[in-house]
Amino acid sequence: MRFSSLEAKGFAPKQNLDTQRAQVATLEASVQADQAAVDMAQLQVDFTAIKSPIEGRAGLRLVDPGSIVHATDAGGLVMITQMQPIAALFTLSQDDLPAILAAMAESAPSVAAYSRDSNRLLASGKLVFVDSQVDQATGQVRVKAMFENADRVLWPGEFITARVRVRTIKDATVIPSKAIQRGESGTFVFRIADDDTVEVRPVTATLVSDSVAIVASGLAPGDRIVVDGQYRLQPGSRVEARPAAGATP
Repeated sequence: MRFSSLEAKGFAPKQNLDTQRAQVATLEASVQADQAAVDMAQLQVDFTAIKSPIEGRAGLRLVDPGSIVHATDAGGLVMITQMQPIAALFTLSQDDLPAILAAMAESAPSVAAYSRDSNRLLASGKLVFVDSQVDQATGQVRVKAMFENADRVLWPGEFITARVRVRTIKDATVIPSKAIQRGESGTFVFRIADDDTVEVRPVTATLVSDSVAIVASGLAPGDRIVVDGQYRLQPGSRVEARPAAGATP
């Protein structure tokens, strides 16, 4: 600053100002070189500790203490698996693809992860990816769902049953899917009349899943139907109505 003000007032030659500026630049470069040397030394120190690039759970070690390892070893030291969040990969039929894409255009559809026997809900997540092509050999398309997995109930490599919710149907008549029978005239159920006799009632099912079916026509809320033992029935047979095991009104 002093040389700059003196040179501006004509009390010092410009050469002196340039000399001082060059000296300042040289000293700044020297400081930067020293800082680079410090950073390199710190990097060498960091190399003495092996750190995982991700947070997760460590599996069994792949080498024992005393073994010679190299940076180019394909096996590594230990397998680190990310747990939170965790992704699930599964396949869906190509027939479900239009409904899935329509749901993803609005928002990420919810995905429920159940145990392999479908009896216990494990976690809830979101569908985040649909593969760009359908497997021609199976007619299936791969999809990916993400789960927060805060309680770590989902485990890498675990088999689960995944269910994707693409839409919600309100005020629907829902019956157990095993109650629906198929005959020459189409689908039907055995409806229980007021006198406890059965009659054949044609129905139209718009959606059938593993355990339930949505009936669009043929039944009204409150109708009683037969859900088991239909092979022993014929129109007019008298039955004894009993609540289904575990049924909810």
